[in-house]
Parts: sequence; C-alpha cells; structure tokens
Amino acid sequence: MLEEFQSQGFFVAPELLREAAVSRAAQAADALFYAPPPKAPAETYQQPGIVTKSREYRRDVMGRINSPHVLSDDIWRLVTDPLLGETAARLMDADAVQIFYCHLLRKPGSATADTHVGWHQDGQYTPFFQGRFVTAWIPLVDIDEASSPLCYIGGSHREGIIEGSGFSSRSTMEAMKGRLLGCKPIEWKEYEVTGKAGLVSFHDSLIVHGSRGNRSNQARLSITVHMRSSRNKLTEQVSNLNQDTLRSLRDLSISPVIFGHSQAMDFGFLAD
Repeated sequence: MLEEFQSQGFFVAPELLREAAVSRAAQAADALFYAPPPKAPAETYQQPGIVTKSREYRRDVMGRINSPHVLSDDIWRLVTDPLLGETAARLMDADAVQIFYCHLLRKPGSATADTHVGWHQDGQYTPFFQGRFVTAWIPLVDIDEASSPLCYIGGSHREGIIEGSGFSSRSTMEAMKGRLLGCKPIEWKEYEVTGKAGLVSFHDSLIVHGSRGNRSNQARLSITVHMRSSRNKLTEQVSNLNQDTLRSLRDLSISPVIFGHSQAMDFGFLAD
C-alpha cells in the first residue's frame, strides 16, 4: 500500500467499507438531493461551510452539497469509519487524522451535460496548511469507463504545486491539460479508477487529477473526504474562500477526528 501510494500518488482499496453501510449512505445522499432536508434545529443548517438545500436541484446539471455528513447519520457513519481513518493515518504516517472538508457530488447521466471536473491538485487550495494531506474518494454507485471515473496522473505528486490547473474550469479537459503542461512539462500517464460502489481511492494532496463527464445512463454519486493529520501545521494564510473551513476545524461535529485524539491536532492561531 505504502509503496504504491508513494510511487504513484494514490492507492485504491476496493473492499474497505461494508456494502450495507455504503448502500445506506447512497440512499441518504439521493434523499439530500431529491427530498426536503430532515427536520432539525435551524442552527444545524447554518453552521459555517454547510450548503443548505433550499430547493430541489435540477436533475440535468451537476449538483454539490458541502458537509453532507452533518445532514445524514448514515453518511456520517460512512466517512468516520475507523478503517478510513486508520488507512489515512498509515499513508500520512500520523498519530491523528481529522476530516477538514467533505462534499457530496452528483453528476447526472447524460451525453450532453457539462459534468467534467478539471485537472487540479487539492493542495493548491489549502495555503492554510503546511505539508501534504490525503483525500479519499468514495463512489456510491458502480463506476465504469462511461460513468466518470476519477482519473489520476500517476507520479505527478512529486512535481510540487503546478500552475495552470483548476477544479471547476469551463475549459475542456484537453485545453486544461495543454495549459498545465505549458506550465510544467510533466510525464502524462492517466489512471482511471473503476469498480464497485464503496471502493475508496486515497490520493496525495499534490497529485493532478480530475474526471471527465458522465456518459452513462445513471447519475454518478460520490463523496470526497479531505483529511489532515497531526503533521499539518496551520498557517495564517486565510482568504475569504477558506475562512469557513478554518472556522469549522474546532467544531468536531463538522470536522471529526477519525483516528487518534483531537489533542494531537494543531489548531494554531485558531486556539485563540
């Protein structure tokens, strides 16, 4: 596991999570998009970083919900599974692991809908951390070549931050690839992650990755879990884009520690 992760920048665990837990989380995820939010105190839906569902999402466009684990017990149980935290801790060689950001993504099945996610590095969006972290991608439906598999550029995590990429760019994947390679001519070897619902694909925060559009006849549901370790020291490089994430770090009901103890985590200037 460690050899593959260190060499390629990612590691896929096809049977880490229990099938029944994945199925319950998938049903809960579907309900968050198509049903009114569950009854709960208003403050539950007003915490920093949480996108509230105030109306039905259009089924023909890509939809995203931040912090879905706060809105669903079944999703909470899935993303806080001890095996998820233990594996992340091994990959980061850490004694504690905390979820610092999580989102649910729905890509409708369509040959025409714009559902690609451009080439990017997770680490380019976290100037408030020192060091690398690990992300887990969990598809809640079976993934084949047509249903928008996550795609990694193997070994690109060794190149540092590369300019020219962007998570939600309107550019085509090929145009974004050209721009990225124009900034740094790295070796471009694509690896697509396919398999059964509930597989977990762990990747280094500096690996270049993205996903093409969903060309299948079913919606593609997935959860992305960003995890930091006790090694990630906070800096004070805060922008308007990441203030909510940082405010949520001290609230363990939003940012749970899923391996080790919260006392091991660095909260730096947030402690004040």
